[in-house]
Amino acid sequence: MKYRKIYINLIISIVVIFLSVTLGVIPLINLTKAKSKDFKSKQQQLRFLKVKSEYRKDLEKDYKKSEEGIKKINSMLINEERVIEFVKELEDIARLTKNQEKIQILNKTDEKAMFFRISLLGSFPSFFHFLVYLENMDYLIEVQNLRIRRLSEKDLIKKELSGFKIGDIESEIEIKVFKNI
Repeated sequence: MKYRKIYINLIISIVVIFLSVTLGVIPLINLTKAKSKDFKSKQQQLRFLKVKSEYRKDLEKDYKKSEEGIKKINSMLINEERVIEFVKELEDIARLTKNQEKIQILNKTDEKAMFFRISLLGSFPSFFHFLVYLENMDYLIEVQNLRIRRLSEKDLIKKELSGFKIGDIESEIEIKVFKNI
């Protein structure tokens, strides 16, 4: 009888443990698994959103840099209102570099650029300084043609070349200045 009570208590305990595991622990484990999957899914979504946010910030930075670059390029392009200003700058550079200048606007048909011919008289170092200033101007310039000729005694006889000496140069530069369309 004593053993019988122990067996009954043991069987009841086993049944209670089995029922509590089956009805309590297993659903909790299944719920934990479902929550874990949901958590991992949300973690992946969060990582994706974080990467997307960083990508967007990078795009905004790149856009701002590009916008600044476009503004800078646009400032380097000549437009109809700035032609006189550009010619005056060329004249100032020629005077600064001690060159006698003659500037012409050429009638070449190109909707993307304007063409100029700059004729200079002066020493070779003065001409070289003019080229350095020309290169460093705030315009987008391309040299199309460059012609340099050394002055001779025959050239110095001409009235317009008085004040120059043998060895000075006569130069002609054709440049293309890109327009702002």
